[in-house]
Amino acid sequence: GEGYRQLLDNDAAFSTYFWMGPKGTFTPLHHDLTNNMLVQVCGTKKVTLIPAWQVPWLYNDLHVYSEIDFPNFDLKDHPLMQHVTPVEVTIKAGAPNNYSASFMEAQG
Repeated sequence: GEGYRQLLDNDAAFSTYFWMGPKGTFTPLHHDLTNNMLVQVCGTKKVTLIPAWQVPWLYNDLHVYSEIDFPNFDLKDHPLMQHVTPVEVTIKAGAPNNYSASFMEAQG
């Protein structure tokens, strides 16, 4: 209705972002501040999801990013990571995937 978009224009929670990358693009371990839709246009993408309630064990250190070099970390340096239960998902081209801001993620 009239004025609807105007109400949303100044609210970051309703912002839209478009991310696109070439084959081999890697996104470090991070959490999103909003719910998302991920669409794989061609090929496949591996996404690792970690439940948000495990954030205290993920060494989140810079805004939405973790200091962990996931999956290449050493438990001696990051012992809390032993409690983390990552789930790997392979996304195929053509099917949109919705995921909640209640997960941390690493994409590669």
